[in-house]
Amino acid sequence: MALFDETVDVLVVGSGAGGLVAALTAAAAGLDVMLIEKTPLFGGTTAHSEGMVWVPLSPHAVRKGCEDSAEAAFTYLSAVAGNHLDAAKARAYLQAAPAMLRFVEDTSRVRYSLAGSLDYYSDRPGATAGSRSLRVEPMDGRTLGPVFHQVRPPLRSTLAFGGMTITGADLPHALRAHRSVRAFAAMARLTGRYAWDRVRGYGRGTRIGNGHAVAACLVEALARRGARMVRDAALQDLIMSDGRVAGALVSVSGKAMRVAARRGVVLATGGFSNDPKRKAEHFDHVGRSHAHALLASEASTGDAIEAATAVGAAMTANLAQPAAWTPASLVPQRDGSTVAFPHYVDRNKPGFIAVDATGRRFANEAAGYAPFTAAMVEACRGRAETEAWLVADARAVDRHG
Repeated sequence: MALFDETVDVLVVGSGAGGLVAALTAAAAGLDVMLIEKTPLFGGTTAHSEGMVWVPLSPHAVRKGCEDSAEAAFTYLSAVAGNHLDAAKARAYLQAAPAMLRFVEDTSRVRYSLAGSLDYYSDRPGATAGSRSLRVEPMDGRTLGPVFHQVRPPLRSTLAFGGMTITGADLPHALRAHRSVRAFAAMARLTGRYAWDRVRGYGRGTRIGNGHAVAACLVEALARRGARMVRDAALQDLIMSDGRVAGALVSVSGKAMRVAARRGVVLATGGFSNDPKRKAEHFDHVGRSHAHALLASEASTGDAIEAATAVGAAMTANLAQPAAWTPASLVPQRDGSTVAFPHYVDRNKPGFIAVDATGRRFANEAAGYAPFTAAMVEACRGRAETEAWLVADARAVDRHG
């Protein structure tokens, strides 16, 4: 075996929710864990996300007496994925997901609650209304200590006043603040706290939520267990020995380090949202020079895919949808740049319609963001850009934002 600079039980590559939970699981089992993150901040795309999870028969749903079953959830997945479904993996997920959620809440400060959201494909067999999607409860980032400054902040375009987090639970208050005394009071409290945070020099609000809170709480839980977490550490290659992955070559702040992993290497670096070559290869509309707005981490360049395929791993494209498409606007900034703003909550409200360049509707606006954007891609084949327009009257905008 080649000489190594470091030896651990488990090496985890990537610090989104997948990598963080994998590292926390190994650490909780008493293993020696190292987690590496390519960028200067932990959290990956998870920190930019809403942080919701889809877990049928979660402890939260069971406590509330929600009517559901594993078979109903499997029927739903079968209806959505069709012949793309890997039945064994789907059943394994349905069996393990509730235990995973329980483990995360037991070993970290992440707290979830039922979001009351419909399943994205609510017209498919097995769908339920509000018993499977869970959202993150907000928390006080000041209690995280140094971790607060080590986790990437949310997307700038989703923050109010340049740094105040609006969670899914806050959104109804934000949209009704000009019509409801109760909603106005709730938003006044949030805004007052944010202003006080800025006065004290935090730079952004310390009340955190969504995927940012998930990432921060998991990083804090790993730190408490003494797991080694290394930033500015990029995966270069996987190291093979006797036909198995024995470790990895890592670049830490530009310096090469060979890390041996006795129990294995977990690749959790996300996809290739910021890799033009792979996007053009797998998404034919990108190959026709249609641009994508980046909502994922800028570090999502397919490093793990490159390393794994180089040692014989296979990559399948047999997917019902090749990406988690989301419609986004490019919001102009004062410095001349643009920031992507995801259309999660406005597009599907009463009074809004979406049309293509010819003024024609091309999808049900109330559809989930992935199928909606897939329909937008299809509607724009043969055109210069993949684009659409949201059209609404002042009443709809006033009511729904």
